[in-house]
Amino acid sequence: MSSTTQERWYQKSEGAQKDRNSLRWAALAVEEDPQFKCEAGKILSSPPQKSLEGLERQVEQLLKDEARNALEGAGSAEDQWEKKGQRGPRKFGRGIQAFATSFIDFTRAYAGFVDVVRQASGPYGEVAYSTLSIFFMAFVNESENDDKFAGTLEELRKEFPRITLAQDIYPQASVEERVSEVYREVILFARESTKYFLAKPWYRVVKGLMKPPSTLIGVDKAIQRVHSCLVELNAEIGILLHQNVQRILSKNNKLLNQNKEVEANVAYLRRENQELMKKLDKMEKSAMQEAAQRDNENLEQFCRTLGDISEKHTDPQFCRRTLEDAFPEAFDLTESYAGWSRGYSQITPELLQSNDHYRSWRERPASCLLIYGGITMGGGQSYQSTCSWLSPAALHAVNKLSLEGKRLVFYSCHPDINPNEHPSKLIISNLSYRLIAWKPAILRHRVKEFESVVGSSQWNAQANESLQCQFDFLKRVIASLEMQEDIFIILDRVDLCRGPKYRFIEAVQSLINCSPSPLKVLIVMNRIADNGDRGECHELLSSKA
Repeated sequence: MSSTTQERWYQKSEGAQKDRNSLRWAALAVEEDPQFKCEAGKILSSPPQKSLEGLERQVEQLLKDEARNALEGAGSAEDQWEKKGQRGPRKFGRGIQAFATSFIDFTRAYAGFVDVVRQASGPYGEVAYSTLSIFFMAFVNESENDDKFAGTLEELRKEFPRITLAQDIYPQASVEERVSEVYREVILFARESTKYFLAKPWYRVVKGLMKPPSTLIGVDKAIQRVHSCLVELNAEIGILLHQNVQRILSKNNKLLNQNKEVEANVAYLRRENQELMKKLDKMEKSAMQEAAQRDNENLEQFCRTLGDISEKHTDPQFCRRTLEDAFPEAFDLTESYAGWSRGYSQITPELLQSNDHYRSWRERPASCLLIYGGITMGGGQSYQSTCSWLSPAALHAVNKLSLEGKRLVFYSCHPDINPNEHPSKLIISNLSYRLIAWKPAILRHRVKEFESVVGSSQWNAQANESLQCQFDFLKRVIASLEMQEDIFIILDRVDLCRGPKYRFIEAVQSLINCSPSPLKVLIVMNRIADNGDRGECHELLSSKA
């Protein structure tokens, strides 16, 4: 019988009816034997128990009653207690103690079979406990402390398997049959034992004198049948156990093989995944390289569109060499030019960093403009030139900000000894190119727009007309960068820019006020107005409201 296709025999269902019928005759052997019921009724002072708990209470109560009776009749002599402890009907003796212990242990071991049968049909379970209850009372009342039965019950108890586990592990029909047989034979053993105890004493003596003695023949046969059933049940369970072990080992080997296959597949998939990741990484790098190459090509193309992009005007090191010759003390080169300055002050890095206006310009969180301007006296130079004594401030600021990793662009209108006037378009073109070079990817979507502005008539118009167009374009470039950090723009010698200088500064101020990113601009001019002596520094600090 398969547990997957049919309900188990001990479950209440139509399919289990046949198995329950096989138990019925065992119950009838007890319930429908008039002589047995009549003889048993003579010793029953109360109805027989119908549960394991009831039997346990029955045994416990009997032992208490026997203990009370034995103590009342024992007297004070210890030898009298020893004698009464070993013989005499209905005396609290060692034989009854041993039998009661063996009986309870036997019944508990047998209870597993009874519970299984009770699941199939409740009344049959009650028949077993009732028969054992009658058997126990018959022994106590009629056995005269027969030691044979205590030993028999102990032997049978040891042979009982844990049937509550077997019924879950082995639901086969062969085990069902053996369980039914054990259940039935124990009832018949209890019945035969009870009939033996209920026989007249003289009848038991006569039977005992027969050759061979026949007094216990019925009981012995019942015991032998129980032994035989238990042997068969345990053998069947052993065989099934072996089969189950083999089946489990087979399944385990199969699972191990499947696990190896899964591990091999996982390893294969892992290798495939690694290869795919390498290919994907390679494709991503290739795509990034191609995109970067296209961006650089767009940048070069836009550079050609802008026109005059100068390296020397935006190279701080190139400009530094020119200023070092004119103002060596500003760059810590006084040993080579000792005594040349004749007392004129020079803009050194320390002097710039200590300037309050410069520190305020650096530290302000908002966009702002700082202008350094003044007249340069010829005596303050190592040779006569058009360089401004304030220009080193622009280079010192560039050097410091670069070391700090700040985003900055630089443009000088006086990179060498012979400066020329600079159109504003040249300044804005170089600044825009340097800004776009930070993030050339913005040209992917805006190159057409930028080229249209650079190629427009307003871009190339007269100074006053083109200035607004050029600064509007610079604003678009800054907005395209979408920078959250500060952007520094440093312009040296804006006084050389073609056109009115105040208009250029106003355009710078307008750019600062409407810049979408934090923008800080430093402008150096040779003079703001022709009204001061050499060494006087005019400063103008402006910021957004």
